[in-house]
Amino acid sequence: MYSYLFFDLDHTLWDFERNAAESLKDLHLKHNLIRHEISAHDFVLKYTEINHAMWRQYHKGEIDKEFLRAQRFIQTFQYFKVPEKEIPDHLWDEYLELLPHRTHLMEGCIELLDYLNPKYKMTIITNGFKEVQHEKMRNSKLLDYFNYLVISEDVGHQKPAKQIFEHAMQLNNCKNHEVLMIGDNMEADIQGAKNAGIDSVFYNPFSSTDTVGATYEIQSLLELKRIL
Repeated sequence: MYSYLFFDLDHTLWDFERNAAESLKDLHLKHNLIRHEISAHDFVLKYTEINHAMWRQYHKGEIDKEFLRAQRFIQTFQYFKVPEKEIPDHLWDEYLELLPHRTHLMEGCIELLDYLNPKYKMTIITNGFKEVQHEKMRNSKLLDYFNYLVISEDVGHQKPAKQIFEHAMQLNNCKNHEVLMIGDNMEADIQGAKNAGIDSVFYNPFSSTDTVGATYEIQSLLELKRIL
């Protein structure tokens, strides 16, 4: 049925949670945050909570990139009642320098891509920051599997806007009925694919019950083999 596969990157192929946690722990150690009685575990946990909430706002266009970059750390320190003058400067830049050098992938990722690569033309569609997405893929040895890397900042539209999917289809010179989108985010990936008239696979490792709108659902990447 399909000749082209569109994949999300973060949380779908690239293990964002694990890579981010390792980067945050490095920052916790470098800046000696234990002096504020903040454990590495609590720092990662609270930052992750705030970051996820802000990304949801970013997907909806409620905040811009610069607000997201800075405020996710500032609000984390505010939660721990760290005085403003003691919040490290440019922590977001340090984080974005560390993050793309982490190379943990979701379980089954390479086995799946090796299986799919001879059969399909594959493209990444991501809302992630353009400064790091290419480096993430290069360092994780993912680049060779994909014909195109489509980044929302370059296109001027974020998932779930249909325009970013239409841009990817134009690059591939294909029609929507030839494409299958695979991603972990019901709003950005699944609703976005639906907006563009594309079938979708909801990658659902945490067994979310909100699956309305997805054409297929999988709980592990290797389950995609039974569809493709």
